Amino acid sequence: MTKTFQPQPATPIKRPKEERYTTLHAMDDLRRQWYRHFDGNLCTICRDDHPLAGYPVGSVVPYILDDQSRPIILIAHIAEHTQNAIANPKASLFIRENKAFGDVQTQWRICAIGDLQPVPEEALPQLSERYFRHYPKARHYDTTHQFRFYRLTPKKFRIIMGFGDIRWIAADAPFANIAPFEQNIIDRMCAHMNNDHQDAMQTYLKQQGIPPTQTIEMTHITPYGATLKHGDGLHFIAFTEPSTTPEAVRKALVALAKE
Repeated sequence: MTKTFQPQPATPIKRPKEERYTTLHAMDDLRRQWYRHFDGNLCTICRDDHPLAGYPVGSVVPYILDDQSRPIILIAHIAEHTQNAIANPKASLFIRENKAFGDVQTQWRICAIGDLQPVPEEALPQLSERYFRHYPKARHYDTTHQFRFYRLTPKKFRIIMGFGDIRWIAADAPFANIAPFEQNIIDRMCAHMNNDHQDAMQTYLKQQGIPPTQTIEMTHITPYGATLKHGDGLHFIAFTEPSTTPEAVRKALVALAKE
């Protein structure tokens, strides 16, 4: 008689209290990586009229974050993800460390699980302009196919930073305590850097090992850091601590240029 395999309950990893991977540690790690990335693997559930109904399907997508740190994705109406999301909004976005060497299981990974739904009309002007500032070529996508902005509203994050460093995190917990800047303030700070401080932005990229480029554009600023566009690349420059006022941002950018 064949025995049925019965999985055993997982045994927690026992560590000294000071070495435990706490929720606060996980939220710090999540914020650090979440802002640094601009593309990931989007998965949706195949709709009922699809030959693979009920199965997940994934593909890579570029995205930006809105003021609540939710991913904003531009998707063609004919895309599988769009048709799937219309029928069933349940989706996930997966990002990970991508070293060319070493054990992939020792590298960090984050999965945001939530609902993928169209961006409300009233939010489109600001979010579409923010998106096109990061991805200017996307302004012309409508000449080929009808595109629409979707927002993934996470319910939970699953973060794995290494062996045993694993947590489920409530969606709003990592971002709840610090308010974003108003868009007009962001625009003013970015314009100042772009017009007057190309040299400092070259320094920021050089510090990250990125070769000099002819023109750099600061496309966005949050209390946690600033996004630089160089060619087709995007790079997030993290502040050493949250900067909640324009003056604090100025000081943070000056300090980074002197490192």
